[in-house]
Amino acid sequence: MAGTSLETDHAFINNHCVLGYFHGMQSHEIWIKLNHPEEWQVGTALSKNTEGYFTAPTFDFVVDSPILLGRLSKASTDVEGTQVEVFTYSKTDLIKSPDILNHLEDILFAASKFTKGLPVDRYVFLYHFEDMDYGAWEHSYSSIYALQEKEINEERIGMFRSIAAHEFYHVVTQLNIHTELIETFNYEKAELSQHLWLYEGVTEWAAISMQLCGGIMTLEEYLHEMTIKLYTSDGFDQNISLTQLGKEATNLQDQYVNIYHKGAITAGLLDLLILKRSKGKTGLREILNDLSKKYGPNEPFDEAGFFNELEEITYPEVGDFIDRFIKGTQPLPIMEYFNHIGISYTEFAGYDSSKVSLGFGITVVGNNIAVAKVDDDISEIKQGDILKSVDGTEISLMNAEEEFIKFQK
Repeated sequence: MAGTSLETDHAFINNHCVLGYFHGMQSHEIWIKLNHPEEWQVGTALSKNTEGYFTAPTFDFVVDSPILLGRLSKASTDVEGTQVEVFTYSKTDLIKSPDILNHLEDILFAASKFTKGLPVDRYVFLYHFEDMDYGAWEHSYSSIYALQEKEINEERIGMFRSIAAHEFYHVVTQLNIHTELIETFNYEKAELSQHLWLYEGVTEWAAISMQLCGGIMTLEEYLHEMTIKLYTSDGFDQNISLTQLGKEATNLQDQYVNIYHKGAITAGLLDLLILKRSKGKTGLREILNDLSKKYGPNEPFDEAGFFNELEEITYPEVGDFIDRFIKGTQPLPIMEYFNHIGISYTEFAGYDSSKVSLGFGITVVGNNIAVAKVDDDISEIKQGDILKSVDGTEISLMNAEEEFIKFQK
């Protein structure tokens, strides 16, 4: 999803792979001319001018706008005033855009309800189906999905919907709520943001919560998702804070995926804290919607001062929460917070119930699921072993959580 592929029947282009970066010209307007067979369709968030060029106001916008073209199918819909388009390349034409849109439409309306109206006029989904499940990558006005081409069953539909909900919510975080480090990215000497917890952890929480609020997911299903995340998070180093994971992401690649697990759980607890203090009138969703209106696509927040702002617009307890659980590495108060809303969180045998399972944790190495934190009494496997399948089901980045949770005891 971050690479480029130029083939005889299609092209899958991430512009940073093919367009050079020129010192001092990051803010210059860029025109792009694509030469391709007449019958090819083009899917991208870029707009074409009257002279036939795709245009972008800056290099950042170009990098933020992948292009998929070739033998594509297309489908579109209107989501409360936002034009949503789906372009699909399928290696053997097995999967068509109308099929995908049919499974995503209620997710899109749930997202609009969650955000009180979508903050974009147009959004483009780009799907590339070929030989493997790699994942997806969000962009401000589009998202790109590199997935395996195979029959769409209930499991695949669930995966499509879950990933799309996450990527689509990035129209809030990071399009409308982002730091100056993202607004004008330093391509020559990258500086990473401590607010990865916001961009990915909160987004993952929102992707699940919007389905709960929209009636797509039941409370039991929501709690099941959180249980999976608790279980998976246990396979990662608990001494790494969420802010550290953001600032040192390139050096902590084997820990990075935990931002989608611990990050989402932490966001859920922050939501419960704000709801409790406001007596149910305001939650994290409302705070994010307000911040989205305050900042928007062209107004970044202050990297260093954002935590103070978050405390000022909420409650002092939020500042303490940030210090302990986002900047710090204290154990999350899961039982305490869920008990406040009448949901029981149990522990047994002296262990957190989310952590009693296989005797080893799982992590990510490259595009593989690997063993982490092996218990002393297990000799059959060792840390670093690659996990290929479970009970005959091939394991990928897309289904690992769901497959391994089946073994929870």
